[in-house]
Amino acid sequence: MRVVVVAAWVISLPSVEGCRKSEQPTATATSPAPTLKARSDAGGPRELDVKVGTVGTLEQITKGIRRQLRETRTSCDEGPPSAESQAEWRRLSKPRELANLSTRELVKRGDVDVVNEIASRLLDEKYATGLRGMTRAEQNVYFVNELVGEVMGGGYHGYFANSSGNCAARTRTALDEIAGLDRWAALHDRAMAKFPGGRPSEDRATRGDQMEAMDNEWEAWGDVEDELYKLRGIDAVLGRYIRRFASAFTPPR
Repeated sequence: MRVVVVAAWVISLPSVEGCRKSEQPTATATSPAPTLKARSDAGGPRELDVKVGTVGTLEQITKGIRRQLRETRTSCDEGPPSAESQAEWRRLSKPRELANLSTRELVKRGDVDVVNEIASRLLDEKYATGLRGMTRAEQNVYFVNELVGEVMGGGYHGYFANSSGNCAARTRTALDEIAGLDRWAALHDRAMAKFPGGRPSEDRATRGDQMEAMDNEWEAWGDVEDELYKLRGIDAVLGRYIRRFASAFTPPR
C-alpha cells in the first residue's frame, strides 16, 4: 500500500506502476491527526479539515483540500511567493554540491547532474521572483521537470489536483519547444483531453470541480500513465536543451 505524507498544501505520492488509485492509499504525518468533519452527503466519504499532519485516504484529503480552495482563485503565473513562503523555502533548503558552479562549468557534467542542479536553481528562482522572472528556456525546463516529477510521483491525477496543473497548457507548449519530447507531448494531449474542450482550468478550484465531474477521476488517466511510465531518456533530452541555451540560465545566486 502506498503511504501519503501530508507535509504541505499539496499531495505527493510515490508511484507504484500497476497500482490503481481505487485502492485508496492512506495519508499520514508525524503531527497529530485532526478530527474528521462528517458530511451529510449520503454514501460519500467524509471530508477532512486538511492541514499539515492530516491522516486520511487520498480521496478524503483531496476533497478536503478542494473544499478549502473554494474561495480562492489561482493562475499559472502568480508572481513571487509571500515573504513567509520565501523564508520557509530558505529554511528548508540544504547545501548542494554543485550549487556554486557557473552554468558554463555545470554543463560539462553528466546529464543527471546538469538536470538536477538546474532544477534546484529554478526552484530557488521561483521562490525568489516567480515564473515571470525566468527566461523562456528556464520556464520550459521548469514546466517539464514539474510535469515529470508530479506524474511519476502521483500520476496525472496528482499533477492536475495540485497547483502544478495550473500550468498544464503552458507545459504543453514547453514540450513542443524542447526537441525530443514528441511522445510526452502526445500523451499530455491525451491527458488534457479528459477536461472540457481539452483545456484544464488554470484555477485550481475550478479544475477540481472539472475533475469531480468526470465519471471516475481516480482512474481517468490509467491508460496514459501506463504508456508514459515506459518512456526513457528525459535527462538526456533536457541536458541537451540546457547546454544549447546555457546562456539563458541564471547563474547561481
